[in-house]
Amino acid sequence: MEGVNQARVYVQVEDPSVNYIVDYASCEQIPHDAQWRSHANARIDSIRKGPLTIKLDAASNLDTSGLSVQIKQTKSKFAFGTAFNAPYVTDSSHTAYQQFIYDNFEWGVPENALKWKLMEWTKGHINYNKGMDAVKKLRAHGIKVRGHNMFWDDPNHIPEWLKGMSSSQALQLMHKRVNDMVSHSKGTLEHWDVNNENLHAHPFEDLTHDPHITQKMFDWIHALEPNNKLFLNEYNVITSSYSTTPFKSLGKRYKDSGVPISGMGIQGHFGSSNINLDVLKYRLDKVAEAGLPIWITELTFKDPNENNKATALDNVMTMFFSHPAIDGVLLWGFWENAIYDKQLSLATGSNVTPNAAGRKWIELFHQRFRTNESHNFHGSNHRVDTRVFYGEHQLILKQNGKTIHTENVSFTQARTATIHLQGTGQNIHVSNVAFG
Repeated sequence: MEGVNQARVYVQVEDPSVNYIVDYASCEQIPHDAQWRSHANARIDSIRKGPLTIKLDAASNLDTSGLSVQIKQTKSKFAFGTAFNAPYVTDSSHTAYQQFIYDNFEWGVPENALKWKLMEWTKGHINYNKGMDAVKKLRAHGIKVRGHNMFWDDPNHIPEWLKGMSSSQALQLMHKRVNDMVSHSKGTLEHWDVNNENLHAHPFEDLTHDPHITQKMFDWIHALEPNNKLFLNEYNVITSSYSTTPFKSLGKRYKDSGVPISGMGIQGHFGSSNINLDVLKYRLDKVAEAGLPIWITELTFKDPNENNKATALDNVMTMFFSHPAIDGVLLWGFWENAIYDKQLSLATGSNVTPNAAGRKWIELFHQRFRTNESHNFHGSNHRVDTRVFYGEHQLILKQNGKTIHTENVSFTQARTATIHLQGTGQNIHVSNVAFG
C-alpha cells in the first residue's frame, strides 16, 4: 500500500497471566469512496425516513380549496444531545447556557456530577443533589438524560479512599455505590455508562481479584432497574485504531455471554478537523459487527478555526446519521466557558453565541435532519405522499393559511393519516384523524 512502511499487531487478553501466540494477521486497504456524501444521503433517506400519506375524507359538497397541511417535527427518534455542566443548569445566572440546551438538544449527559470520585470525595459524604437537581430540571424541559458514569476503570478516577481496601471491603462499597445511586436516580436516567473505559486499565479488577467484575456491574444495575439501558463506553475506537477491534470483540463477548448490555458508547474526541471519512466508516462498521446499537457519546473537534470545525462537524454528523447502527450523537459540551478546551467550543461569550460550528449544529438539528414541510391539496387531489424523518410530529391542517386543526403523531414506520372533514362550504372542521 502506498505510503505505508510499518504495521503493528496489538493483542489484549482478559487474563494477563495467559500466554498467547499470534499465528495469523491480515491487512487490507480501505478503498476511497469519492461519492461518500451521496451514498450517505441515500442511506439517510432509507433508514432515517419513512413514507407518510395524508388523505382528506370530505363530503362531495365541501369546498376543499385553500386547504394545506404542515408537517412539523417536534422530536427526533435519533438522539441529538450534549454533555452539560450541572451547576450551570441549575444556576439562575446561566440562563443563556440553559436556553441553548433547551433549544438545540433533546438529550443530555452530566459531564462530571454523577462520577463516583467527584460525588464522594470523602468517604461517606456524598453529593447527590448537584447532579440530580440538574437531571430533574432538564427532564422538566423534555430533555432525556444519560447516566455517566457508575464506575470508571481508571486508577486516577476511582475514590482515593477505596484504594488499598481488601477485596471484600471494595465489593461491599461498590455494591453500596450502585444501590444508593440507583435509589436516587431511578426513573430519571435513560442509560448508564457502567464501567467507563475499561479496556485501558483494571483497578476494579485488581481490587476485587475478579477479571469479570465489569460484567457483574452490569448485572447489579440491571437487577435494580431492568428498563435502564446499559453501555460500555470507550475511547480510541474511531479516532484511532488502537481500540476498534478490541472494543468490538468485548461488546460481542458480553452480548453472546448474556450480559445485559444495551449498546456500545463510542467517544469521538478528534484531535483536528482533518478526518478521513473512509477510515471513520470502516471503524464504525467494525464496531457494528458486535450486533449492538452504537451511540457516539463524547463528540469534539479540536481546531481553533471555527470554519474548519464546522466543515468537520457537517461531514462527520452526515456519516454518523447515515450509519444504520448509530442511534444517537452527543457533543461533549459546546460553550467555551463550560468545556475542557476552548478550541472545542461551538458557542462563545456571555450570551452563548454560536460560532460557525455552532451554527452548523443548529442547521443540522433544526433543518437538514428534521422535517418541516407544507403541502397544498389542489382541486380533486385530496392526497399528499411524502417521506419524513422518524420521530414525533404535528400535522397542522390549514385553510387559507389559518390553522383549523393540529394532530400529534408518533412516526416510526410507514403511516397513513386520513383526515375526516365536516361542515358546509368554506366552514370546514375536522371531525377526527384516523391513522393506519
